[in-house]
Amino acid sequence: MNRRLTVSILYILLIWVNPAFGGARMQDFSQLDAMIGEFVRSSGEANARYEVSIDAPDERLQLPLCAESLQVFLPPGHRLLGATLVGVRCNTTRSWVMYVSTHIKLFRKVAMLGNAVARGARIEMRDIVFGEQDIGKLTTGYFVDAEQVLGKLAKRPLTPGLVLMPSQLTTPRWVARGDIVTLLIEAGGLQVRAQGEALADGGENDRVKARNVLSGKVVDGIVSGPGTVRIRM
Repeated sequence: MNRRLTVSILYILLIWVNPAFGGARMQDFSQLDAMIGEFVRSSGEANARYEVSIDAPDERLQLPLCAESLQVFLPPGHRLLGATLVGVRCNTTRSWVMYVSTHIKLFRKVAMLGNAVARGARIEMRDIVFGEQDIGKLTTGYFVDAEQVLGKLAKRPLTPGLVLMPSQLTTPRWVARGDIVTLLIEAGGLQVRAQGEALADGGENDRVKARNVLSGKVVDGIVSGPGTVRIRM
């Protein structure tokens, strides 16, 4: 059932149960837009900009004037982004709750390309600029720190002005299948180095399998540097 219709029905029932409501002063919702906007901005991210708009309540909706300040809240299961619901509550003896359809845009400064980058090219600091974007539209991810992007490789040709996303970039390969690598074996506070053979390609922090050349044992490890696989026992 539509939430506004639900509130209207509840109010009709209140009047029927308690005739005193029939002569009560009604709540003024003319400042609802500003009230919800302030709630979103004060509850959201500090280093971000919000644009907030609401669907005005049905003019036929009549609720008793709240003797205290209205409380704005975010209902469970909703978030401060995109099309959502925001609750407004009166906590007096004539209590009531309503839900307002709200549209929230969240703008953050994200990493973008200042220059064209060829496929397979490494992203350098000179390639990165930051621009404000509506992150609600960046459904496949984005970067807010240059360190998250530096050194990564472009999977395809990238054009200036493009918002950088994880799907566009890949981590440089630090080990390749068949490479002889250094195994850093850590156990009980001790670290032992051994020679190994990589059994898969891997970039920074990728999990790969490697074979200890001396023992022949296959182990799982994390690529921690060029030609280096760290194994925790």
